[in-house]
Amino acid sequence: MPALPAVRRRKGARLTVPVSCRGHLPREASRGFRPGTAMDDKEIIELLDRILAPWVRALTLTPVKVDEESATLRLPFSGGLRHSGGVICGQVFMAAADTAMIVAISAALGGFKPMSTVSLNISFMRAVRNGDVLITARVLRMGRNLVFGEVELFDEAGNMAVHATTTYALLD
Repeated sequence: MPALPAVRRRKGARLTVPVSCRGHLPREASRGFRPGTAMDDKEIIELLDRILAPWVRALTLTPVKVDEESATLRLPFSGGLRHSGGVICGQVFMAAADTAMIVAISAALGGFKPMSTVSLNISFMRAVRNGDVLITARVLRMGRNLVFGEVELFDEAGNMAVHATTTYALLD
């Protein structure tokens, strides 16, 4: 079984706000915001425990790397994620993509702000039968009320299995 691509992360590394998002934060979100504000792995896990539905928490998504470019989470493999056809089902990938984007937006904002998924357009490009999956989410544009993003999911061999584009509404 091939190993997942190596991801370097310094122990205790903090997450920083993407340079591309600075100056494009919504007025409400930018109050009290300091560029360079970071979230560490513990804060991300606490965020996910606080905001996710129990069935999404059961996926045990864990932070791998979050920096000024993206948020990457790991979806650990479990046979229970597969449907009767023997592949991980699409609902799992949609939930994982949505969750990773929430983390990326939260990192860009310097912390979680209420938001709602407006659209999640997904293309399933390759079946995944087993092995961990890496999910990488990127904020493409942060507007005053809307955030646009892109999410890619990679199988254990490093092949892109799923591609998604997203739009989120920032709520007051």
